[in-house]
Amino acid sequence: MKAKKYTCLQLTSRTVRLVELIRGNGHLKRLREDVRHLPAGVNHPLVNPATVEMVNELVSDAKRRGQKVFVSISSNEVLLKWIELPQVIPQASADKQRLAIETMLTTENYIPVPLERAAYDFHLMNPTSLLLGWMRQGALAEVCESLREVGVEMVYLTPQPVALATQLLSEIDSEERVCGIYIDKESCDLVVIEGGVIYCGRSFPAGDSADLWGTMRQTLGSCPNPKDTPLRRMVLFQGTDKLLRPPEGMWDCEMTEATFDWPRALLMPILRVEDSRNGDEDIGLNLLVPLRAKQAAQQKRTRKRRLSRLIPVAAMLLLLVANVKLFDAIESKKDRIDALQRDRVSAKTLQTETESLQKQYAAVEDALEQLAWGERHFPPLAKRLTQIANHIPALVRLTEIQTLPPPRGAKAYAAFDARQTLRLIGVARTQTEIDAFRVALVAQPEFSSVRQVKTEQTTIGGEKWLTFTLSLISTPSLSVLGTAAGDAL
Repeated sequence: MKAKKYTCLQLTSRTVRLVELIRGNGHLKRLREDVRHLPAGVNHPLVNPATVEMVNELVSDAKRRGQKVFVSISSNEVLLKWIELPQVIPQASADKQRLAIETMLTTENYIPVPLERAAYDFHLMNPTSLLLGWMRQGALAEVCESLREVGVEMVYLTPQPVALATQLLSEIDSEERVCGIYIDKESCDLVVIEGGVIYCGRSFPAGDSADLWGTMRQTLGSCPNPKDTPLRRMVLFQGTDKLLRPPEGMWDCEMTEATFDWPRALLMPILRVEDSRNGDEDIGLNLLVPLRAKQAAQQKRTRKRRLSRLIPVAAMLLLLVANVKLFDAIESKKDRIDALQRDRVSAKTLQTETESLQKQYAAVEDALEQLAWGERHFPPLAKRLTQIANHIPALVRLTEIQTLPPPRGAKAYAAFDARQTLRLIGVARTQTEIDAFRVALVAQPEFSSVRQVKTEQTTIGGEKWLTFTLSLISTPSLSVLGTAAGDAL
């Protein structure tokens, strides 16, 4: 594995400590450690100018190396709270779970300030248990700004009790209730864990020893204990300073000692994610989450504003360029445009003529279709009548042949009963041509009489025609017209 460097920054109520580590072959090794003490009487150390100045000095080397900074805060300005949720968080995506939890934080007033004014994060222990850490955004503004000024990205910021809990969870394997305490010269961090769940976490100034242990006793007394489990063990973590022990008889539980390596505990969840291991046992709170989301939203709004301002200018420039090019094209290609316009007029004229011819063609097709209907239904009869119409000089076209009543049976389509009446429909140009066709029909031995029933004027293909209807009565002496027609042919 390629060696990788990490920079860890610890902010307490009285000190600022920076540790640089290098990781290779799965092990962390300290390269440099620097501790700065704040002046006496400093209130609100996170936003004090002295803290900001120390942070600037300590991270300047990290800036030159291009390293990111992982920060741990031990301060009474950071509050940790264990919450038993009123509703079960559903199994959904991380974004939907976060939206549901943030909605619950707002409605249930778990954070006493609006979320947009708080730096917060939460860890979902199980579907109904939540560890919440928060502080006011103003307490982080100057520290974050100082890191940005020196060009170092603060990628992770967690309360030190959470780092203490991470190391405690890695060293114990029990469902019992355990308290972990880390005390240095200026501050104290306390955390209570039961079954892998943080029920309490607090940072406060060390102060007088008697007052310190009294404050711890009050904190443990107010710590949530839903299962009413007694405190079985207290782990006293030793740092670089001499370990302080509680007075005899204050707690009736087992006392053990351990060494608190806060840079390793701070980086443990991140290293496991980098190694793609299962980090379910790790508890991670990053108070920068809402700040970074707010910054990303602000950057997005800024880009949109700039884009909205640029769009009208770009549109005007494009319109100006388009107008200039259009003017040049009109001036240089005027003859071509005139020719195109003439071609367009010719195309419209051709289109109109084509539509007229299509209408005429459709009318002729309708007439031929009607004639074809008669030829399909009465082939011998249609053939005989068409032959009679074609032998006269007049221009007559038959369009439909009907029998009254209609023929019955399949054989009636080939020949029909001579005693029946025919209705013949056709078109001719003049009444004279219709009369000539009637005379030709009467002269045939198949028909005893021919009577004109109806005549109407119509237009076919733009020309005037007469639509006529003739009633024909067959000669009684002929039983089958089809036989006579066949003999005549």
